[in-house]
Amino acid sequence: MTDKSRVTRTVKEGEAENRTRARRIFRNFGFLTGGKTLGDVLTVLLFVVLSRAFGQEGIGQYSFAMALTGFFAIFADFGLYELSIKEMSRRTSSLKDYYSGILSLRIILSATVFGILLLVLPFLSFSTETKLIIALIGGYQILYTVLGGLLAVFVAREDMHLAGLLEFSLRVVIALAGFAVVAAGGSLVIASAAFPVMTFVHLLVAYGIVANKYGRPKLIGSWSFFTRRLFEAVPYALSLFFSQTAARMDIVLLGLFLGAAAAGVYN
Repeated sequence: MTDKSRVTRTVKEGEAENRTRARRIFRNFGFLTGGKTLGDVLTVLLFVVLSRAFGQEGIGQYSFAMALTGFFAIFADFGLYELSIKEMSRRTSSLKDYYSGILSLRIILSATVFGILLLVLPFLSFSTETKLIIALIGGYQILYTVLGGLLAVFVAREDMHLAGLLEFSLRVVIALAGFAVVAAGGSLVIASAAFPVMTFVHLLVAYGIVANKYGRPKLIGSWSFFTRRLFEAVPYALSLFFSQTAARMDIVLLGLFLGAAAAGVYN
């Protein structure tokens, strides 16, 4: 084979590899975007159904619970989703140890944050029903951060079809459960209970897939590992906090000072 032929062959192989990589990028982007977009559509439909069924007071309770517990969820996640995707995409041999350590850290953060939420609830001047809804929605949002930690493994390893499918499936079953509760004449508390229950089920499914594809995670880690990961995640956590503040602080303040009904009217 001549030098010219070798160069031509190398160029063609490079072009084929670039085309394959481009298709993979667009396919992965499509899975993530499609799953999130379709899930958001169902979430909007659920919001409409809940507002029609429970009125401004009910939708105010729901909206205030989402806004308030969103701040707690930030500290449960602490930017680890973005950080772990970046780090796991670079690792091969140490992948299992890394996501096992991150999962352990997430569980510690989630348990701590949920405990703080339960301690704060008695000091809020809301009805028992509203406090129960806040606890349920808070449990959902905190569990979702743990689920996000497992979905981050799929994203980092370019199995984004799994992340998109689980994201869409979660939104579908939550919406369908909410529709069923409304159709059966159930309360907003029962509808809210579907959020953490379905998220926990999807968490177990995601854990099983991760264990099967990449190795079973172990609850491991050290103080130095945890502190270093938290320090690295601070910029991501601050970004999440400022985004949540800009998007939800108005609802939180309305709910605290004027009540859940005012937050419902505003929404």
